[in-house]
Amino acid sequence: MKIHLHVQPTTQSIHFIDHMMQQFVEDYQLSCAKEICFVTHELLINAVEAAPIQNALIEFKLILEHTSLHIMVINDGVGISKHQQQLILQNTHREPSLEERGHGFYFIQHMVDDLWFEQLQSQQFLVGITKNLE
Repeated sequence: MKIHLHVQPTTQSIHFIDHMMQQFVEDYQLSCAKEICFVTHELLINAVEAAPIQNALIEFKLILEHTSLHIMVINDGVGISKHQQQLILQNTHREPSLEERGHGFYFIQHMVDDLWFEQLQSQQFLVGITKNLE
């Protein structure tokens, strides 16, 4: 199964996808339902916060395979530098500009089997996860 959405970076979009994901994990009876919903919510919050105001879109992709679930969130933003990625995942950053950011990624990495960041174009940034279902 594949889901592919383009949404505005708004709280309404977060709520819409949250609701969709709650229904999805229920319908597919995923044992990791709470984790998947939390991870998706955190990925979307970060994408909304990072998106520029004008003409921005967030792309949400979900791929359910027999033994794994892949979720990718792409936003029109500068992204996270390699240095900041390491700090965020270690949860040891002390820079004031990051004080309120990144804690979700620290928790996400412990709930999924793979978390990755990818700069797609100069102004497009992807965050993806894989969760094994077996």
